[in-house]
Amino acid sequence: MITQKQLALYLVNSFNLKFNIKIIDSSLTEKELNNLSNINDLIIEETWITGGTFGNNCYDYFNNQVESECEKDLLNDLFLFLKNININLDYEILKDNIRTEKFNEDPDYYFNYYEYTTSYIKLSNLYEILNIKKT
Repeated sequence: MITQKQLALYLVNSFNLKFNIKIIDSSLTEKELNNLSNINDLIIEETWITGGTFGNNCYDYFNNQVESECEKDLLNDLFLFLKNININLDYEILKDNIRTEKFNEDPDYYFNYYEYTTSYIKLSNLYEILNIKKT
């Protein structure tokens, strides 16, 4: 049986990984993961821009709308990634553990800002799902 840290290291070292492994708000390198003592805060996430305004400055207020990026699908990306390494999970079980949140960047002095959406799963939840699957 692999440990949570080994799972995190495997995911970080995967050449086709589309999503990020983060702790709170900073991406982790393999070296940082090796030195991490508490990995209960690790998440696997994808974030994309969903709106905002730009172009405002000290002379004009244009309020140009930020174009949204294509929505990312962490559930599908993670499901396919696991399937490619011969781990077949029930799609619904994985879906029940994905969380989605929206947040705004603080506006700058001229009220330019970005809106984001993030989808994530806690690594500890994924680890638990994988261990239940094995038993």
